[in-house]
Amino acid sequence: MTIRNRFEAKYVKVSSGCWEWIAGKDKVNYGRFWVNGTVLRAHRIAWVLTNGPIPTGMLVLHR
Repeated sequence: MTIRNRFEAKYVKVSSGCWEWIAGKDKVNYGRFWVNGTVLRAHRIAWVLTNGPIPTGMLVLHR
């Protein structure tokens, strides 16, 4: 299973257009997603899958 397929199985699109994370979350309620043995925040993975690598110095904010 690809990273994209695994990721897409862990959220649902709600009527507002938001992607609601339905898998594990950290202590401050951010979505968690494991890639190659490392846990990453789901909103950052969403950015990478949609737009490509996060540019140096750019902040990807969770809404």
